Amino acid sequence: MHPLVTLFDKLDAMARRYARDVIDADAFVRHYEDAAQIVRAAKDLPDAGMTAAELAHDMLREGDITTVPTSDEPALRLLDAGKRAAVEAAYEKIAPMFWGRRIALDDACAVFRDWLAELDQG
Repeated sequence: MHPLVTLFDKLDAMARRYARDVIDADAFVRHYEDAAQIVRAAKDLPDAGMTAAELAHDMLREGDITTVPTSDEPALRLLDAGKRAAVEAAYEKIAPMFWGRRIALDDACAVFRDWLAELDQG
């Protein structure tokens, strides 16, 4: 499976779970760092046979994702104070799972927003 497929799956899961009235941040918080690593490596990934935007739209048509992610996605902005606190707490809780430097949560969100904004313009 191409890493961009995994990326869009993770972004979709983050959006769906963050949108719930009551969130279980533990269930999706790992996606932030994993997906940010994929975005950071996007230029070095093997050719997917189509652009990232085309892939996202194809995944939407196939029912693999529920929406094409955008840079204004609430899960990538974390503006809801209660949900943000839950995501931050869960993010800190998984710290022992990682070796070396981590991507800060706000940095991961910025990576997504910037990449998706470029995708929208491209």
